[in-house]
Amino acid sequence: MTAHLHVGATWTKLPEIVRRGQFHHDLMSLPDLPRDVHAALFHCATVVVHSSFFEGIIGSLPFYEAASVGTPSLLARGPHIDELLETEPTIEPFVYDPYDIDRLADLIVDVASNRETYVKAQAEVFGRLVQRSWSEVATEYAQAALSGVVARSAC
Repeated sequence: MTAHLHVGATWTKLPEIVRRGQFHHDLMSLPDLPRDVHAALFHCATVVVHSSFFEGIIGSLPFYEAASVGTPSLLARGPHIDELLETEPTIEPFVYDPYDIDRLADLIVDVASNRETYVKAQAEVFGRLVQRSWSEVATEYAQAALSGVVARSAC
């Protein structure tokens, strides 16, 4: 994983899960990787699992990062994913309930068995999503803000 594993922390369940399950030999925490190393790890992965309940943007950065290097990803449902589903309902098959570990395990096995199908489907989604630039988004925000100012001043 590319996040910190805070051994001994009580504010997160992950360290205790790792300790209790004796996963410390199976799990690597590699935070703060250089961009090229991070991209190489994502590219070499069978699947990228995004397990965050909140990412802070529409969708999840791991989805964009993985798709950009041709690796499929699975996305934990949260408000950010629900927001993306409004415009991209085609990602639903890649979304899992973060409390349903059996479904996640089944999805991981399915991705490993049908990797190219997932890569193709997610590449199509990624292709649509990257057509929209940050400049376009900023322009839309500015237009929305200005229309609010005009509407209020007309009252």
